[in-house]
Amino acid sequence: MKKLKRFSIFILVGILLFSLLFPACGKDNQSGNKQENVKAESLLFYPSSSFDVTAKAFAFAKTRLELVDFLAEDIEIPEKYTADFFTNSALVVFLVVESSTGNVSAIQSYTIDENTIYVDVETIQFGDDCGIAYYYFLLEVTQEEIKNITQFKRV
Repeated sequence: MKKLKRFSIFILVGILLFSLLFPACGKDNQSGNKQENVKAESLLFYPSSSFDVTAKAFAFAKTRLELVDFLAEDIEIPEKYTADFFTNSALVVFLVVESSTGNVSAIQSYTIDENTIYVDVETIQFGDDCGIAYYYFLLEVTQEEIKNITQFKRV
């Protein structure tokens, strides 16, 4: 019995040391400029049966036409995203699929590091009704910020 107790303590100490030395998430590895005052919207929608989640995971919209072409699911686009908006601004558009309509997600911050934008999305679960919810998030950025961006990562 004492051997089992010692072994359990040894394993727990090993796990603790490992978790301190090797953090699980890669958020701290980003050296870019973190933006915490984000402007974003989420659009709830109900996809058609032919909706391809992988092809419609994310896009960079630098014009209203690019936004409309990407969404193309009869999603009502907020009126503020006019041609004037896209003069200096752009949108990072990405899909969030919630396992429950009781979940609420929000963008906390984003970081641009070289050619990648990292978007920190926090999800809070208020209930579990087993109804899948589909949202497109529209993150407002400047045209200058994303001119060299080719990759998107949700963290």
